Amino acid sequence: TPIDQSTGWLIVDKTVNSFYGAGEVNVPVAISVTDNTTGSPRTGYIYVKAGRLEARITVVQKDESLAGLWIKDASNVDITSLEWVTEGGGSQTLADKIFNVTWVPKSTTLNITKQLQLKSDMITNYDDIVWNSYRTQSGVIDNTGIFVYATPINNGSGAAKFTVRPEEFTTAQIAADLFIDRRVSVEYRITNGMNIIKKTIDLHQYIKNMTLTPDDGKNYWLLDGSTKSFTVKSNVPWVLKAKKNAGQNGGALTTSHGVTAGASIDYEIARGGYNLPDGQAFAFTSINDIAAYAVKWGDFVLELSSPEAPNSTKTVTIDCGSCGLGGEVVAKQMGSRGYTNSGVAGSYLTHFYGTGASRKCWMVQNSREGTSTATTYTGQSAGLRGYYYNWDRLTNNQACPTGWHLPSTAEFNTLRALVNVSPSTNPISKWWSTVAGDAFGGSYNGATGAFVNWDIYGQWALNVTPYVCNGNASGLGAVGAYATTLDYFSVRCVKD
Repeated sequence: TPIDQSTGWLIVDKTVNSFYGAGEVNVPVAISVTDNTTGSPRTGYIYVKAGRLEARITVVQKDESLAGLWIKDASNVDITSLEWVTEGGGSQTLADKIFNVTWVPKSTTLNITKQLQLKSDMITNYDDIVWNSYRTQSGVIDNTGIFVYATPINNGSGAAKFTVRPEEFTTAQIAADLFIDRRVSVEYRITNGMNIIKKTIDLHQYIKNMTLTPDDGKNYWLLDGSTKSFTVKSNVPWVLKAKKNAGQNGGALTTSHGVTAGASIDYEIARGGYNLPDGQAFAFTSINDIAAYAVKWGDFVLELSSPEAPNSTKTVTIDCGSCGLGGEVVAKQMGSRGYTNSGVAGSYLTHFYGTGASRKCWMVQNSREGTSTATTYTGQSAGLRGYYYNWDRLTNNQACPTGWHLPSTAEFNTLRALVNVSPSTNPISKWWSTVAGDAFGGSYNGATGAFVNWDIYGQWALNVTPYVCNGNASGLGAVGAYATTLDYFSVRCVKD
């Protein structure tokens, strides 16, 4: 029995018994149906003919009294989840997302229930999403920031359209949790008196991010053969690379994977990903250059990147050196009359100051090299705070070990600018050593024949006469002139 295209339940958008498709073109045909209130399923057929060929399309429509429930996206595709993703270093502009819930019988009520999702520990729940907006086709709008999960819908149409968007994470929230992750499930439920039908959509808002941190919390590394470890945490795939800046001396490192950092400028160490919450550790071993007479340094750079989060790339630059770093002094054996520092006999404490080409390794103990004449401060042990030198002994280069020299005015002025940054609190700038008073050995006044300023000042000779530099607990003073070339002063040397 033909189905009337004006009054029947099965309708096509083409005129029946007309010709279409001349020239072998594709012809789309839209099929629609009216509501089935007959109390039973019904079947109809659509015939397509071309010459002696015939195809039949069978259309079966169920009775509306047989309950059904669907969740679809704006393109009418079945979905079970929606997510909003922000990069750790990227924009947080979030978009509205639309999903449609339809159900039959249309006269039934759609009930909505929120369910917090359980974390992998099977004990705690993810935090709920804070919603920016909530809308339904029936006109219920709530912009208070609270998703009205429990509002039943009974609008007679058997359809509801939801447009949802979370609030963006705040700067404070991201700072408190770099991998902030919020999840909630919304269950939709209907019943026709005999059966209960449920469908759930999972809603997820999170940040794609990575972290790369030295496990000891230090951004420097003494080249003493020690092992240093870094931990990678990520909720995306990642690539870990090691780099060494071209042109730097030293900084040669070996990884636990058997790769030598000094052999290449840029190389890949490992790939991984999705390693929350504990992360993955990578260990590196430095060369042992502390005991060596030469001084080496370099920047060791780790780069963590992800193709899924290009704005979240992390780099950690570790300052490597065989002279002291980060306020941590290093005892290096040199000369013939050094101190015993941490069990290292014949050594002087050292520390790097400056960066790049201007970086210098300085003694942070007063020298005791050369002649012992007139080296003992009155009432003190010989050489307790180093020896004292007049201009004659300085010009004969008796004050510094081989490979070290008296500082120039330019070198001192560079040092002074660094040391005078919060000198009493910043251990990196304590040029005088870990205990300030150790450096303040005063000087010998040739005019009066007396030592002066013990525990008050340090006075150090430069490589040009008649200039010295002064320092106390407040910092280093400007370069000043000798009173006479017969005065005696302390000396701190700089590595050639």
